Order: sequence, then C-alpha cells, then structure tokens
Amino acid sequence: MDIIFNPIGGMSGDMTLAALLNAADQKRNEMIDLIKKIPLEFDFHYESIQNEQNIKCGQVKIEFVQDETHRHLNDIITIVEKTEISGAWKNTAIKYFSKIAEIEAKIHDTTPDRIHFHEIGAIDSIVDILGIIIILDYLNIDNMYFISPIPVGKGLINTAHGILPSFAPATAKLLEGKPLEFLPIESEMITPTGALFLHFSSPIVSPCTPVSTGYGAGIRKYKNRPNILRIFFCETDCSINTETIIELDTNIDDMSPQSLSVFYQMIGTIALDVFITPVFMKKNRPGFKITVLTEKSNLKAARDFIFSNSTTTGIRYSEKPRFIEKRIVSQISTPYGIINIKLLNLKVIPEFDDCLKASKKYGIPVYKIIEEVRQIATTKS
Repeated sequence: MDIIFNPIGGMSGDMTLAALLNAADQKRNEMIDLIKKIPLEFDFHYESIQNEQNIKCGQVKIEFVQDETHRHLNDIITIVEKTEISGAWKNTAIKYFSKIAEIEAKIHDTTPDRIHFHEIGAIDSIVDILGIIIILDYLNIDNMYFISPIPVGKGLINTAHGILPSFAPATAKLLEGKPLEFLPIESEMITPTGALFLHFSSPIVSPCTPVSTGYGAGIRKYKNRPNILRIFFCETDCSINTETIIELDTNIDDMSPQSLSVFYQMIGTIALDVFITPVFMKKNRPGFKITVLTEKSNLKAARDFIFSNSTTTGIRYSEKPRFIEKRIVSQISTPYGIINIKLLNLKVIPEFDDCLKASKKYGIPVYKIIEEVRQIATTKS
C-alpha cells in the first residue's frame, strides 16, 4: 500500500500523525499503543474533532515535562534503537534524523555529530517522527507521494535560534527540488517535520485507487483555506515505482564527433544515462543535442562536467517524473558460467557484458547466448 500527502493547509508532524490515525480508524487503538511505547516520558492523546468546515479531522496532543536536554544525533539514534519498529523502518528513522543533522550542520557550518537538536530534538517532535514511522511500518507502506504544488507561507517565526523567516531554513533545504506554491499567508505552513517526509516523497504521477482517507487538523486559522492535511492510503501497481530525475540538454555545432565521446564518461558516476542526437541548428548547421539524465543530488556535478568539457554556453534542465519497473538482480548458472540477470515483472534481461565475454570465450554469437540464458532463467523461475 502507498500513501499520498495532500497538504491543503500545510503539513506538520502532529497534523501528519493525526491524519494517519484518522484514516486508519479500525487499527487506531493498536497503533496508539505502539506510539505510547516510544522510550520517552510523555502522554499521548488523540481526539476526533469537527473543523471550521465541518470536516471530521484527527488532532493529537503530546504532553511532556519541558526539559533543557540538548540531544545530539547519537542520543536520538539510541531512542530509535529502543523503539518497537521493524529493522527496515528503524534504518529509515535513523536516515531521517541523520538527514536533519546533515542539513542543520550545513546551515550552522559545523558537522552532523556536533549538532544538538532544538525543535526536532524536543520530545513532541521525536514522538511525531517516530509515531509516523511506527504507523507506516504497521501498515506496510511501500511508497510515499505528495500532491503538488506544496503550499508555503511567508513572514517570520519564533524558534530556539531566534526569529527566522518562514519557512525555516531547514524546511527550505528539505524542500529544494520540490514544486512550491508561495501563498500570502503569514504562517509556517510546512514545518521541518512535515518537510522531512515530503523530502522523501515523490510527486504522484501514477494512477492509484484510494482505499482510505484521513484528515489532520492544524491549530491556526486561515482566512481562505482550511488548515488541514489530507492523506490517502492507496493501492497502486506494486510492480511499478515512480521517481523524479533531472534531464539536462544542450545543442553543440562546433565540436568534432570524437570530442563528444567524453560525455559517456559520466555514466555510472554522475549520470544515469547519456545520449547524443544529430540535429540541424540555425543556418542549417549540422550539430548534436547532448542529453544527460541524472539524479537531483548530481545536478551541479553534471552541469559543471558539461560546461567544462564542451563549448556550450547554456544548458537546459528540467525535472522528469518516470516509471520504473521493479527488478531483482540475480545470478544464474549456465553452460557458459555464471551470468548476471535482471528479473522484472514479465521479462528476464541477461547482463550483456557477461554474455559478450562468454561469446568471445566460446566462439558463439552473443545473441544466441542471450536467448539461451533467458530460456534457462525462465525455466528456473
């Protein structure tokens, strides 16, 4: 099952937790019991309310004795380790808190291990994040998506670091690369906790079938929109994943074809793929369109490589959502030795380099080896 976040009035940790519990009403009590086992001193309360638009929403309240504890990343990892969640989601929780530490370290010009958490390190924020992860684990959530654009407000907010712009610097960093809608609302519509889960979500592009809907209510009142987060639990095609990558392209008409081969060095390091297309440019000059596909984290490296290794003075780039068929990488024993293969929903794809080596070794055309490996793999599966 997948989850879709629809941040109509924004997204915070307590709104997300409330929306999840609101949607999973039949399993709510069991999930609340799990949340209460988080190894911290707090009281957890969930209630169902009617908001101003008469929508039945969830709302949570976490009560605790305010302490002056400055928790570091290792302190929070210790709490995660003691929390009752599966190993995979425990690793996810550590990854999420580590991401916050990494971002805070960049903002404050230090290292993640020296960061002490303020808002995110407070008991209520830790319970929000771990509580959300407990529910995602309990419900066996496969993928997280969001409906774009993400609404963000303006103005100033009061934090442990003093007065900061809304939205907070950590939120801004987490939302880089996401489509945002800037609204004339003086409020912190997306908090760092909400941004954390949006950071690890993708824009929804696949057809899906909602099976449950939940609403989490915020505290603030907005004049022209309800302050709610809506979430959907959806059944989607489990054999297909979606993700968003970056496509860069540029046209070149003053370099030799031999020089263009340098771009293929990017594959496997900073590029997912590179391809070159013959084109006719202005004044009917024959040229080449260089296209590079890369992950968002490698955008700067890919841009710099293109500028450094070509005569171009401009590069276009855009986000490209894409479907990816889930695959399992495996090995199979054949008369030609061990061959790596990819197993997909309805396809078996032998590793070409392995088949090529076998072709040279045994003097058999590579296409025949590919066909035989495919037949062996299909029979065994």
